[in-house]
Amino acid sequence: MALRFSIITPTFNRCDMLVDALGSVACQEWPEIEHIVVDGGSTDGTLDLVAGHPELRLINGPDEGVYDALNKGIAAATGDVVCFLNSDDTFEPSALKAAAAGFAEDPSCDSVCGSARLVAGGKSIEVYDRDEDKRLISARTALLGASIINARFFRKPALDKIGPFSLAYRVVSDRDLLMRAISLGLRTKPIAPLVYTYRRHHGSLSFSGEAAQRPPIWQELLAVARYWADDETIKASDRRIARGLEGRCLGRLIQRDLAEGRPRDAWRLLARSGRGLPQNLTALAEGVRIAAYERAGIR
Repeated sequence: MALRFSIITPTFNRCDMLVDALGSVACQEWPEIEHIVVDGGSTDGTLDLVAGHPELRLINGPDEGVYDALNKGIAAATGDVVCFLNSDDTFEPSALKAAAAGFAEDPSCDSVCGSARLVAGGKSIEVYDRDEDKRLISARTALLGASIINARFFRKPALDKIGPFSLAYRVVSDRDLLMRAISLGLRTKPIAPLVYTYRRHHGSLSFSGEAAQRPPIWQELLAVARYWADDETIKASDRRIARGLEGRCLGRLIQRDLAEGRPRDAWRLLARSGRGLPQNLTALAEGVRIAAYERAGIR
């Protein structure tokens, strides 16, 4: 019997791009699809568009952001496998077929992950296809690498075991969720095909490419990094990677404050910021070490 896929699409006033997202599901070569659209109160015609597709399941009402919407979709999903399609992105035509083949090749795996790409103006500007990032075997992928959550397909029992997305993070909760998957020892099978396309555009939560978007993301990543750096239930090597991310984010935020003429704010980040000065200096040193290794191609 064919696997049943539950696709969850959170949306809020993205009717213009949702048309393409829905079209990318309609062209999938797979018979068992449950597509759940979770709308946070759109006023741009999204609800009319969804109403014209009786095959869709609609969850409508106020939410606390994209991760709250995803959690609602996960709770409602009845499929064997759950995956996430942003309303401003698209699946590749054979994405579900490729994922199903991956599960068939390795029936004991908890998830499969394919390749993804980022496009701008219709042109591909980056491809995420490294097996190391797909396998999800260390904190390096979840915290430093390309997390590509939308190119991942989770067995529903595994996702239930991981638990919901944390609402403490507005943009990077996917990295926290993947860290929980790693801490539980869940296993991901990498698959070669391109399965997902991210679209860079103004208004994208994480892929707009705009400079103003970066500091809030660094702040959230700093919080995620500190949480996992302090978690003694995970491997020491993973805590060290988390400490390196902490240092990297701290360094970027300090550089921003200095560049914008706020040395006092930079000092507060270094001397306080939830840690003491020695801990922050240690984190900065670990961030420098990881950056040097990356430049040298050492993983």
